[in-house]
Amino acid sequence: MDGFWIYLGLLALSVGCFAFGTARTLRMLHTRKDAALNHLLLNFSVFLVAAVWCVRYAVGLYMTLETAGGGGLNAVELVADSLLHTLQTFSMDEDYTTYILNGKQMLVAIFGADTLWAEIYGLYASVLNVLAPIAGGAILFDILTGIFPKLKLLVSSRKRQVYVFSELNDEALALAESIYTHGQEKKEKLTLIFTDAYADRDEESGAERLAAARAMGAVCLREDLLELRHTRGRAANYVLIDRDEGQNFRTLSALTGRRYMKAKTLEDSKIYLFSQNDLAGTLVKGTMEILKNQMPEDKLPMIRVVRSYTNLVYDLLDKVPLYTPLVSKPDNRLRLTILGSGCIGTEMFLAATWCSQLLDITPEIHIISQETEQVFRDKVDAISPEILCAARENDPVLRIYRDKAVCAKPYFRFRYTQADVTGQSLHRIMTQGEAGQRPIESDYFVVALGSDEVNLSVATILSRMVGQDSLTSNEDRRTVIAYVLYDKSLGEMMNVQPRQGNIRLHAFGSLERTYSRENVFMTRMEQDAYTASQNYSRRDMESFLRDEYGWRANIARAIHRKYKWFSAGIRETDRVEGSGNAEEEFKRLMEQKDGEVLRDRLTWLEHRRWCAFIRSQGFRCPTREQLEAYAFKKDNTHKNVAMKLHACLVECDERGIRDIPWDEKTLPPGEYDLLDELAHWRYWFTGRKPDMREDFKIWDRPD
Repeated sequence: MDGFWIYLGLLALSVGCFAFGTARTLRMLHTRKDAALNHLLLNFSVFLVAAVWCVRYAVGLYMTLETAGGGGLNAVELVADSLLHTLQTFSMDEDYTTYILNGKQMLVAIFGADTLWAEIYGLYASVLNVLAPIAGGAILFDILTGIFPKLKLLVSSRKRQVYVFSELNDEALALAESIYTHGQEKKEKLTLIFTDAYADRDEESGAERLAAARAMGAVCLREDLLELRHTRGRAANYVLIDRDEGQNFRTLSALTGRRYMKAKTLEDSKIYLFSQNDLAGTLVKGTMEILKNQMPEDKLPMIRVVRSYTNLVYDLLDKVPLYTPLVSKPDNRLRLTILGSGCIGTEMFLAATWCSQLLDITPEIHIISQETEQVFRDKVDAISPEILCAARENDPVLRIYRDKAVCAKPYFRFRYTQADVTGQSLHRIMTQGEAGQRPIESDYFVVALGSDEVNLSVATILSRMVGQDSLTSNEDRRTVIAYVLYDKSLGEMMNVQPRQGNIRLHAFGSLERTYSRENVFMTRMEQDAYTASQNYSRRDMESFLRDEYGWRANIARAIHRKYKWFSAGIRETDRVEGSGNAEEEFKRLMEQKDGEVLRDRLTWLEHRRWCAFIRSQGFRCPTREQLEAYAFKKDNTHKNVAMKLHACLVECDERGIRDIPWDEKTLPPGEYDLLDELAHWRYWFTGRKPDMREDFKIWDRPD
């Protein structure tokens, strides 16, 4: 047996390939927990094929040279024959017994009849024979489900959480990857479905998205979401995330059609409608009215409008609060400058009008944009004309009493500069004006000018200018510069060292962050919002999530909690940045001798914050005639969500809750504010016996 070293070498190579493939796959399982099953199987199968082929070739070579006397197959034919037998091993079309016996015969001929190597070979070959068909079947199934994705959808477990995306685009893929990663961490069973997955005309980017979706094990279908049949009768999460918001509206409308109701498509499901358009809320309300007449109330779906840019700004104001630069600051000025008035810039302005409400501080908001001031004002007035009215001295919306000409101080001071800051004019614009009024002296900057290059460049130059100006003026001031970077990797790199002295640079707004599970579903803030809602409305989590108005209002309430702590005097750095025991300290302040005075002031502040927030959502105060026309009719109380009217959008004073003489038809003039007047009117209008909760200020008591 002159060739026994060749036989042993091939067997050793086979064992090496198998061992290396197994070790590599186990390592991938440990280090890459998000790796898809098909990728793991393919990686292992490459080495498994090599291991089987080496054994088959060694046995075939032995049978040809030793038993056929060299008169069998030639070298090329033997290689091809071994490969054919290898493939037959994977496809279960092979004589496994002969294969094992011939190998054992070869080792007996080499080592003698009493050798253990023949038995070890038999065990090893048996393991290969079992694993090969399993791996082959899994790969074949993956190939079939890649060609026929509906096959995979049909066999998926009904116990899985199902997410159906209306389109395969960058935004949908980012959200799906976030959901998938979270599911892997929590060991949740998920089925991700992309409809309209082959509609992209850009072949290269479309192919990359398809590959990324399949790497997560997602089902990619050509059909439109409305043509999907395989989720009928199964509760699913429908994500309407087309880039064309109008298409999202049309899809939601079509889902309420007769054919979908008959198939019970929406029962117990959740629908996430992506839109920054204020019309989305009206559409959702109309849709729910239709569904109430077509299915049991306990089967109604939850429909949530997802405002990605709004959520992103809320996340920023929670992580890097507006009061951050005011820690240890001697004066009580809060100056915010927003560069850019696009989607993010506008959302930042709207959020700042309510989130910046702090005791003894009137925030100053300055917008710098190429857009004309009138265009911006028209855009804000289209949301609610009361937003900018609340920034004017002695405006009627700031009146506190019915019979006294006393007005609250403006909610904020507003400035607008039309300019292009992307060129050489940045230095001139930032430094113009008198001392104390120059934009460069702002405490908080938000840069949202469009592209990553421009935002990064302006933020970098701005940080240098702020540092130089603070040296010149010999001021020890803190400054935050938040700027939008869509590139996730670049943003993470820039945030590694966010501080330059007293200047904090913070990149936000990456595609992955904007469309992350946490940002889209507001999961980080949702529990705090639910806890806040329990202080005045006892209901389960499911009911809370279905109430779009209450859900959004309590998200804002939860974000502003830290701002109230700051207003109460908890201003040490570790407290305001969330690493201290601010909540316990706040409770102790409320229990002190003068805690009731502080509580009354914070009650006033919370109502003021709520007024600013509800205006940013498009609401305004009704006239008395409008109020009496809709109040307590159909689903309305003193508010009408469909018409965006809320009677509580009036001012109150800082004296807190006080006894109201309910039996008097007219309250004494000048003694009660407009919020007290509303509570009194409600009592006489409805004829209900009042209790403590009839006084609207009870809702604003700090928790």
